[in-house]
Amino acid sequence: MSGLVATSLPWDAAGTFTNAVLILATGRHILPGLRRVAHRLEPVVELVEPVEPGRDEGGLSDEAAFVPRSMR
Repeated sequence: MSGLVATSLPWDAAGTFTNAVLILATGRHILPGLRRVAHRLEPVVELVEPVEPGRDEGGLSDEAAFVPRSMR
């Protein structure tokens, strides 16, 4: 009777094989697109000198102000 025991091994093996084939077939084309999206989402922050010594344009007292590139 041990030969008639149903397990999920064949189903899991088929799924693993299918995933590996799909990753190998599409991975090279998908990764550059994912990298472009990640690069666009990465914030760009530069330190700029305050307008007056000790005060920035927003009136906050600080050594330097954080101003995103898109805000300038």
